[in-house]
Amino acid sequence: MWIKSDAYGTLNWGQLSQSTDNLGILPDLSGTMIESNAVVFDGGGMRVRVKGAKNSNDLAGEFTWGAFLTCLGAGFGTGADCNGYPENVIRYDSPTCGGFSASSSYGDDDMWDVAVKYAADWNSIKVSAAAGYANMTDEGCIAVGACTKVPVFGGGGTPFQGFRKDTDVWQVGGSVMHVPSGLWVHGYWQQEDNKGTQLTTLNFKTPTSVSNSAANENETWFIKAGLRRTWLAAGATVLWGEWGQYNDMFSFQCGGKPGAGCPTLIPTSTPFPDGIKGEITDEEGVVNGSEVQRWGIGVLQKIDSAAMHLFARWQRLSIDVGATSTGLACPSGGGLCFDNGRFGKRINTNFEDLDIYQIGGVIFF
Repeated sequence: MWIKSDAYGTLNWGQLSQSTDNLGILPDLSGTMIESNAVVFDGGGMRVRVKGAKNSNDLAGEFTWGAFLTCLGAGFGTGADCNGYPENVIRYDSPTCGGFSASSSYGDDDMWDVAVKYAADWNSIKVSAAAGYANMTDEGCIAVGACTKVPVFGGGGTPFQGFRKDTDVWQVGGSVMHVPSGLWVHGYWQQEDNKGTQLTTLNFKTPTSVSNSAANENETWFIKAGLRRTWLAAGATVLWGEWGQYNDMFSFQCGGKPGAGCPTLIPTSTPFPDGIKGEITDEEGVVNGSEVQRWGIGVLQKIDSAAMHLFARWQRLSIDVGATSTGLACPSGGGLCFDNGRFGKRINTNFEDLDIYQIGGVIFF
């Protein structure tokens, strides 16, 4: 439901997008927002493969790309737009004045946010930008199957008695287009901070819980640039290139229950003497940092008469994982783990890139 006034703005309430939902993504003037944006929609469920692995028997400790692209606040986002799903909220949007508008919303248990937007034409240049802040807290466990692994879902319910989620999400996005030439650029930045129960890792030699500061803060950068021209009567053609970097978004892989730590088997390209020369060995370690980089190019053709987009694109994901050994290594083909004498030392990780090729179309109706 809503109450709308041209002079005083709009008040909405119900299940709807909060003020910072898609905030930094929507100011994309290129016409390729659906086909390419900062969220990593593609490849998150694919397994990260260690270099030198011959088959799945070499990957007992394999993990997915999505495990290193996890939002702290919502628990649903993949790499970006971490307050990006509808909620039960009350939202106010101001009228536009001088190209500026503002909005704020408050929602269930508990989320509140504020946002500022700007859009204008500067002679032959179009500009669109937005910035916002969101805070999310939770004292309950809302995903029974996931709560044993994902602390971002909250607090006081079993098995998280006494734990609390409290995260800040900052984001900025904007685009500039030179209309006569069709040249454009779009950028996006996001940072998340966990102020609630801190994610930690467990020192398995002692054992004591130790701070994992990287797990409690992550950062995303995304840049896309290209050319939009009408070469065909059917509609505009858009060419683009993209780059993104997703730092320390590994909370799903190694956050675990707050205060309890979370070891993981990490396939390493430096085999240890497990009795089979040259075999990939899984070394048990705790992650203390990660960086996923994303590169891509694409082409889009608009078919105006059918309200349709046709597109083709290529993306490459690469990953660098920082991890220290718990002192154990495990033969990937099975068998007992053994003490490798490397407790606290950096694990040598070397993983294959993931290449994604796509051809598709979108019809708007």
